[in-house]
Amino acid sequence: MAITIKTKKHNGIPILAVSGRLISVDSEKFQKKLESFCKKNPEKSIIDISEVNFIDSFGLGTLVHHHTQIEKTGGKFTILNSNTDPNTYIQRLFSMTGLNRIFKIANSLNSIS
Repeated sequence: MAITIKTKKHNGIPILAVSGRLISVDSEKFQKKLESFCKKNPEKSIIDISEVNFIDSFGLGTLVHHHTQIEKTGGKFTILNSNTDPNTYIQRLFSMTGLNRIFKIANSLNSIS
């Protein structure tokens, strides 16, 4: 499944919603959209990956890079993943890489402050 990236709002808060496979073949598209989104929302950048079923090293690197940039400026970078099943690929990937301890990961829009 090709990557789909769109901006949506929840209670007036912009969210970058990503679905499909977050892989290097779509690297330029994802990087440009994420960079633009983070520049427009430096105080609070929320990336919804609930519908992402695979992330390669490029995708992880891009998320880490933008997380670091936002945090340096005092902003908040939050990953939204409503799929809380610990056996899913994304949950296992974040656990194996230790990114679940680096990123703020929310499991619902209501838990994002």
